[in-house]
Amino acid sequence: MQRIEFDVTTGEKRVVQLTAEEIAEIQKTAAAIPANIPSEVTRYQALAALHLAGLLGNVEAMMADAATDKLTVIAWQNAQAFKRNSPMVLDMAQQLNLTDQQLDDLFISASQIE
Repeated sequence: MQRIEFDVTTGEKRVVQLTAEEIAEIQKTAAAIPANIPSEVTRYQALAALHLAGLLGNVEAMMADAATDKLTVIAWQNAQAFKRNSPMVLDMAQQLNLTDQQLDDLFISASQIE
């Protein structure tokens, strides 16, 4: 599993291989998601919440980066829903330097958008 580190000030991007410890932490986080946090939101809800949080441009820049894993780009472009504990969502949150609480808040906000 890889992550892309994106420097928003310089535009510099680099692909970093996740360590076994980082993968274990992602899996641990996924297993610990509280029941009151939406486990899934629609594509529209996710995009709207990212836009309202000022993060949509950063995500779009990551997806436009040639170094981004092609399967991640395909998932981003075609997913009809986003799951809170999916590896793609957790990896993107990490790349955006979001805490677990911030990601939970995004999913809560997204779930309230109709």
